Amino acid sequence: MTEIHVLLAEDDLLTQSLLGSYLEKELFIVKAVDNGGEMLKLLGKQNFQLLLLDLGLPDEDGLVLMRQIRMVSKIPIIVITSRTGHPDRISALEMGADDYLTKPFDPLELVLRIKNVLRRTREVAPEESLPYEQIPIGNGWRLVPQTRSVEDTNGKSISLTRAEYDVLIALARASNRVLTRDQLLDATSHFGNEPNERTIDVLIGRLRRKLDDGENSDDSIKTVTGYGYMLSVPK
Repeated sequence: MTEIHVLLAEDDLLTQSLLGSYLEKELFIVKAVDNGGEMLKLLGKQNFQLLLLDLGLPDEDGLVLMRQIRMVSKIPIIVITSRTGHPDRISALEMGADDYLTKPFDPLELVLRIKNVLRRTREVAPEESLPYEQIPIGNGWRLVPQTRSVEDTNGKSISLTRAEYDVLIALARASNRVLTRDQLLDATSHFGNEPNERTIDVLIGRLRRKLDDGENSDDSIKTVTGYGYMLSVPK
């Protein structure tokens, strides 16, 4: 069995101890820290397969830390927090979180979410045995599932977060057909407890910015007013 190393960033020592003990019983190898500075140091020194991030760390806001991490790493991140407000959930998604769980929660639910996130991450991980598949998505871009990225004809590559990838591949598989926000929500149902239509609008906006080369103002992802979105791909 492959060892799964989890970094737990949680400043409440009781919660840290309880979660660490539970995860270790589930055969995860857990390293726990209580501040953002130590978390960043460990991420730079050791190889972890998952980060559990509390947004309320004492030395830095968790959303700021997530932005810093996403500049250099694709490590799956599950937010565990007492913040129940929708703006925080949306902000976490914008920063690249893979899941969002509000306290208090059942540790078993956390374990299941960890396994789901790791499974989805591995589904798009590069493997030598798989062909290097590329899916045309318009404006010279191709979606590369094996690396969870998009590439243009000049070789430029842009990484996608888990949720961005889920939305884009759903649109790509239904190219030139409209998908409702509900259909796209189904593609990102692993994120958070109650994703909503605003979540999809945020993801579409982020994808459009990433696919904008500064020269072509035509969006491949079209808005169909009152219905949803469509990926327009020339045949």
